[in-house]
Amino acid sequence: MKRRHILSFSVITVLGLVSVATWARPDVISDYVLLAASAGPPGIDIQKTCRESDRAITAIFGNSTAAIFENCMRQEQTDQAQIVKDWASYPAADKTHCVQPTVYMPSYVEWLTCLEIARDVRRMRAENTPTAAAPRRDSSR
Repeated sequence: MKRRHILSFSVITVLGLVSVATWARPDVISDYVLLAASAGPPGIDIQKTCRESDRAITAIFGNSTAAIFENCMRQEQTDQAQIVKDWASYPAADKTHCVQPTVYMPSYVEWLTCLEIARDVRRMRAENTPTAAAPRRDSSR
């Protein structure tokens, strides 16, 4: 049993999901395992995220009439629904890499973007992998 846990920690570390210093903490690893195996994405306070975003944008660009908070809420809700809908189709490694509920200002928009990029990169790599049936170039010409 202990050997299996060490192997899991090693795989997670090799994949770059958790730093070597962190994997000695069972509470951290259990969070990643639970996230990957859960029935749905973790809930986050999107109002808090959107309020902080609104404050930061207003501080940078000044007082504006743009509906920053409302637009943020609409996008977060749309992307949350998409993540919930497709949650079972995301690989566990992508979930643990992309979905970070404990970071500053967690965002469904960022999570969905990360999950889509991971999917697209995997698809591009698969399309660009030479197959055994592909004709070889004759290098003697």
